Formats: sequence, structure tokens, C-alpha cells
Amino acid sequence: ESVEITITDNGPGMPSDADILIYRGARGANAAGTPGHGIGLATVARLVTRLGGSVRFEAPAEGGTTVRLTLRAAEDRRRNR
Repeated sequence: ESVEITITDNGPGMPSDADILIYRGARGANAAGTPGHGIGLATVARLVTRLGGSVRFEAPAEGGTTVRLTLRAAEDRRRNR
């Protein structure tokens, strides 16, 4: 089983290669030229991957971005006692 967390915004979007830039931790990976360090999503992607999960990005040309984090569901250890 897994858990999916979806985050969607209606901002200016991200460039088509943003997922590559994010995994590299590139600074300022955004489409609108707004200031940013570009480390937030890179950190999330790194942590989710270390936990055995995945991160997917959807950024349509008309703007907005959706980030989907998928993680394995925790085992309920109480069942095994």
C-alpha cells in the first residue's frame, strides 16, 4: 500500500526541464524569473527518494504546477503483536 500527497498551485508554472533541475538542486528553477533558491523541492525529492517513494511533477504550459509525492504506507505493528 502507498500514500499519495498531491500539492497543486495556480502560479506561473515551471519550465519543462524543471524536474531535472530540481533533482540537481539547481538554484532559482522557475519559469517566471521570481527569486528563489531552488532547494525546497530538491530537498523534498531527495528525502522522498531515500524513503523509497517517488516524486512526480506536472507543469502544463498554461501555468500552475502539481507535485505528487508517493510513499509506502507505514506498517501497523500493533497487528503483529
